[in-house]
Amino acid sequence: MGRLAIIAAAFLWVIASSAVAHQTRVPGDDSGIPIPFVTHGEMAVLSSYRHDILALAQRVRKPEAKLSTLVRFTEIQHRKCLWNMVPGTLTDEASPFNECAHADLAGAKAVLLELRGRPEVAAETHELLSRIDFEMALNGAAFIGCQYSGEGFNTAQLLDPHWSAVPLHWPSMLTLTLGLSGFPLTAFGISKAQRIIVSKSLCLDWYEAA
Repeated sequence: MGRLAIIAAAFLWVIASSAVAHQTRVPGDDSGIPIPFVTHGEMAVLSSYRHDILALAQRVRKPEAKLSTLVRFTEIQHRKCLWNMVPGTLTDEASPFNECAHADLAGAKAVLLELRGRPEVAAETHELLSRIDFEMALNGAAFIGCQYSGEGFNTAQLLDPHWSAVPLHWPSMLTLTLGLSGFPLTAFGISKAQRIIVSKSLCLDWYEAA
């Protein structure tokens, strides 16, 4: 597996070197539905409830275009972010996947707010909102910011991860290298990668997906 890992790492480096720089983005397309930003602190809480939010959305009969568009936006963003499973995606603003995850979870929050006006799920939506608001207040989530905390989004523009920054962010580089070399990008695979790093006395605040 060592040779495959080296080849995979080289492949990632070639792709990254030709990608867009971490600090730059193509000017945004604002022709779709605007989505308010979420703070760095809010992301961890919203991530815990993302499944519940989308489950409520699936119960809506004949959803109007706005709700359907918001749901589709967050679903596609979630896949683009590799399901937020790469270590550091939610907790490390230097992660190449952090901005992408901001867009994903801002979309999930927009879906939840939109569900308040749907009679068939209104009661459950308000109950879920109360739980999320309480947890955010308890953790001071609104006051924990990062470079993307003030960035709003739009359904007309999906965001890719900052692939050019992958070689500079070793948790992402390690995870993707293991994945490309045949090591499965599953919860088990990421957990194994974490144990490898810890065994070498390297420290990071890892995010583990539920």
